[in-house]
Amino acid sequence: MLQNYWKTAWRNLTKNKAFSLINLFGLTVGLTVCLMIFLFIMNEFSVDGFHMNGKNIYRVMRNYDPAKPPTPYLAGPYAPALLNDFPGEIKQAVRVLPNNSALVVYKNRSFYEKRLHIADSNFFTLFSFPFLKGDPATCLKNGNTVVLSETDAKKIFGNEEPIGKIIDINKGVQLMVTGIIKDVPPNSTLDFGMIMSLTNLANLPFMKDWVSNGDLTYVLLDEHAGKRDIEKRFPAFMQKYMGAAMKKNGFTFSLSLTPLRDIYFENASAFDNVRHGDKKVVYVFLSIAVLILLIACINFMNLSTIRAAERSKEVGLRKVMGALRRTLAQQFLGESLLLAIISCLLSLGLLQLLMPAYNSLLGYQLAVPYSAWWLYAFLGGAAIAVGLLAGSYPALILSRFSPIETLKGKLQLGKGGSHFRQVLVVVQFSISVFLITGTIVIARQTSCYCTEPGQKYCSGKIEARQPAKGH
Repeated sequence: MLQNYWKTAWRNLTKNKAFSLINLFGLTVGLTVCLMIFLFIMNEFSVDGFHMNGKNIYRVMRNYDPAKPPTPYLAGPYAPALLNDFPGEIKQAVRVLPNNSALVVYKNRSFYEKRLHIADSNFFTLFSFPFLKGDPATCLKNGNTVVLSETDAKKIFGNEEPIGKIIDINKGVQLMVTGIIKDVPPNSTLDFGMIMSLTNLANLPFMKDWVSNGDLTYVLLDEHAGKRDIEKRFPAFMQKYMGAAMKKNGFTFSLSLTPLRDIYFENASAFDNVRHGDKKVVYVFLSIAVLILLIACINFMNLSTIRAAERSKEVGLRKVMGALRRTLAQQFLGESLLLAIISCLLSLGLLQLLMPAYNSLLGYQLAVPYSAWWLYAFLGGAAIAVGLLAGSYPALILSRFSPIETLKGKLQLGKGGSHFRQVLVVVQFSISVFLITGTIVIARQTSCYCTEPGQKYCSGKIEARQPAKGH
C-alpha cells in the first residue's frame, strides 16, 4: 500500500511538471534560508562548547560597585593566589592578556597581527584548541615561545616548516615557534592568531601588583567543587589579600564566577575583548526562519487548492472504486511529503553553493556539518512538518469532493476555498512586512562593530572601547 502511494505521488508530480517545479523552487529556497539561519543559531548556542573541560571552566569576575556590572579584568597575582587558597577546589588557573597588537617579522616577510594573546603555560591544557603540530602541555612552558594559528603560520612561513623557527615581534622580541593549531573556530569567545608565553612577563612589576588589573583569569574547578561554596569564601579571600588596600582607599571588591558557556551571551562584560552575542537577536532570527517556512507552506497550499478542480475527476473515480476519504487524504499528504523531501535534498546542494557568500556576509567561516546528526534531524523534521502543514488543507479539501458531482464536471470549490486563499494571501503579505521590518530593526541594533582593538564604530561615530581596569 505504501509503495503504491509513493508511486502514485511520483507519477502525479512528474505529470504536472510546471506545478511541481514552482512548488519545488519555493520550498527549496525557503528551506535553504532556514538552513542558513539554523547554522547561525547552532553556532551561537555552541560557543565554547567544544572544550573538553568546558563545564568546569569559569571566568573570575570582579565587582567594585554593586550598581554596575562586574568586570572580568583582574591583577596578575589573583591566579596563583586562587590556586594556593583553594587547592582542593581549583585545579588550574590561567591568565590571558587578550588582543595585543604586534608587528611580526620573519626574514623579508612581515604583517600586523591584532590578535596576539599572552597566556600562562597551561593555556592549551585548560582549553581544547586542536593542535596540528607541537605538544599542548609543553609548547608555552619556556619563555620566548609562541604558538601560531594555521593561517598565521602560512602568512609567515609559507611552505616552510614553522616549528623551531624564530620570529621577531615589535622589532625586539625574539620568539620561537613551538606549536601550530587549527584556526580558532567561530564558536569560541577567545579569538586569537598567536599565543605568546606569559613566562617571561610573570615576574614583571605590573604582574605582581594587586591593583594593576589587565588580564582575564580562567579557573578549572574540581568536578565535586561547588561554585556557590567557593563564591561564599571569596570575601575572606579578598580581605586576606586586599583588605588593607580596600580599607586605605575606601572601596570594596567582590569576586564571582561566570561559567565559560555563559560568557558569550553575558551583557555584564560586553567590552572585554572577547566575542559576545545577543540572545534576543538569535531568537528573532529563529522567528524569521519559522515565518519563512510558513510563507513557503502558504505558497504550497495556495497552489494546491487552485489545482483542486483539475484533480476532481481523479478523486471522483477513486471514490467510485471504493477509496475511503482517509485513504485519499493520505495519498495527497504523501505527495506533499515527497515534494518536501526532494526540496530538502535540493536545499543541501543550494546551501553549499551559497556558503561562500554567506560566510562573507557573516564575517567568519561556517561549514555545513554533513557528519552531524542534528543537521539530518532538522531536515527530517522540516520535511515532515512542511509536508504535513502544507498538504493538510489540500488533502482535506480534495478528499471530501462528491464523486457524482466530480464525474459530471459540476464541481465548484465554493466561496469557502476562495476566502481561505484570500486569507492566506493577507497572512503572507503581513508576514513579509513583519520580516522586512524586523530585519531593519536588527540591522540598526547590531550596527556597532569593532574597527580597532580599542574602538568600536556605532551610528557613524568612532567611540572609545576601553576595558575597565584598575579599581
